[in-house]
Amino acid sequence: MEWVSGADPVVAARLDLPDGAEVTKVDFFGIDNTGGLLSFGFTSYSPDGGFSQSHATANSTAASAAIRTFTATPTSPVTIVNDQRAYGLSATTSSPGPNMLFSGARVFFTPP
Repeated sequence: MEWVSGADPVVAARLDLPDGAEVTKVDFFGIDNTGGLLSFGFTSYSPDGGFSQSHATANSTAASAAIRTFTATPTSPVTIVNDQRAYGLSATTSSPGPNMLFSGARVFFTPP
């Protein structure tokens, strides 16, 4: 996992699944106790960095001190093709602070 600071900081992790696996959903876990926007994403990228595609997103919209599950579901399963794309998960917010926490993710997929 990697932390990228800036105006809208991002936590990003590479997704490493076997060729032919089909991702059906991603559950992200976190706390948003500010009521700000905490966004999660499942994205793929071209090897040269020239193209990205968002496959599914999830957002928090209300404050809660509890760890919650935010589910991102693609409109159709995403087939992993490692020699053509790189895949990643991310969490970002425009309101960083001590009341927000990204605690992990679970990827649901069908093996090849």
